[in-house]
Amino acid sequence: MALEILLPLVIAGLFYYLYCPDVFFARGIDTIIGSDWLHIVPCEGRKLYYFFRNYCLDFIWAFSFSVSVRYFTGSYRWMSAVIPVVFGGAFELLQKANVFPGTFDYYDILAEAIGTALAYIIIYFQEVMIYEKSC
Repeated sequence: MALEILLPLVIAGLFYYLYCPDVFFARGIDTIIGSDWLHIVPCEGRKLYYFFRNYCLDFIWAFSFSVSVRYFTGSYRWMSAVIPVVFGGAFELLQKANVFPGTFDYYDILAEAIGTALAYIIIYFQEVMIYEKSC
């Protein structure tokens, strides 16, 4: 379970830091380490890069958040589906209201919902397998 939480966050965090120097996370790391020399400037115009940056990272975040909610709430599987979608949607709305930096995007909410759904499905089948082994 810890691998399902940490590995996606590490991968997404590294990508954000290396390739997205304009995001809040990368600027925070720059402030902590006192440098911004590790950023890699991506080739402009690459559709796969923009798809990964704009949607896959939201998907990864939602997946990891869903698994961590399930892990820390114990027996409330429904919370692992509801809480990440609510938080993701709220964050997008706060971006639209200019409370947080970023750009509001309906597709971000969709990517987060898909990541949450995948995590929910995986959690469900893991629990079914554990239950069947215990019988």
